[in-house]
Amino acid sequence: YTVTDLGSLGGTSSEANGINNKGWVTGQAKLLGDQTGHAFLWQARSGMTDLSTLGGPNSAVFWPVKDDRGLIAGISDTSNTDPLGENFCGFGTGLICLGFQWRDGTMSPLPTLGGNNSYATAANNRGQVVGLAENRTQDPNCIAPQILDWEAVIWGPKMGEMHELPPL
Repeated sequence: YTVTDLGSLGGTSSEANGINNKGWVTGQAKLLGDQTGHAFLWQARSGMTDLSTLGGPNSAVFWPVKDDRGLIAGISDTSNTDPLGENFCGFGTGLICLGFQWRDGTMSPLPTLGGNNSYATAANNRGQVVGLAENRTQDPNCIAPQILDWEAVIWGPKMGEMHELPPL
């Protein structure tokens, strides 16, 4: 095996969280000043590519990517304040968090089930992304600062297609 330093996006650290059969590595890297981090794609030929955000300061790919066709799933802050003060992404910014799919240089937000936030965790070779999305139900059993209930979902494979998965 080979150990490779993937570099960074200007900050002092990066973390790789997945690698697919093409050798694409995904994760999060700190930007200059180490106050924010962005999702990245690392490829042997081109090195580390900043996948950017959905308008907020942070994004990440925290789970392994198993897609070999170029689809990446992750999470990103938006520029909008969460009206309920939730911390759905875990970045601590108080901003609405949305799952995203990234393909061919474009990051696209993934919808919710009527709530404010969504969270994408993985993509497969069928072009589907799996994760969770908030609905409008206020759940008194949520641990603060979480207020709204959420359910498992699959987005795709067609753009705009979303299916709520029934709980076990």
